[in-house]
Amino acid sequence: MVIQNNRIVAAGCLLPLSEQTDIKKSFGTRHRAALGMSEQSDVVILVVSEESGAISLAYDGKIYYDISPVEITRRLNKLLDRGFLKGEGDAALPELSGETTGAPAEAPSGMPVGINEER
Repeated sequence: MVIQNNRIVAAGCLLPLSEQTDIKKSFGTRHRAALGMSEQSDVVILVVSEESGAISLAYDGKIYYDISPVEITRRLNKLLDRGFLKGEGDAALPELSGETTGAPAEAPSGMPVGINEER
């Protein structure tokens, strides 16, 4: 679903898939589309794995896999508070504390996950 200004504006859409080569092999189209959208726009995407039920969050061209509901709430509040979804673009986005890029294979829940990294 695509939600804009608190209204559903589209459903059942074909979304652009990420072309990143360091995506976890077990990620399917849903996760790749979430990452692709976060690469091409200033959106925040919440993804629920069909297989495991794990919740992921994609934004700023990164995906954070298997995040707890408490951490999802914290990140969404912080992202919304910093103007992420208010059309201010990436220039207005400070880094969230605790974010890293290129997390190791043993990354704890909520860290970016790369290709071939098994959880």
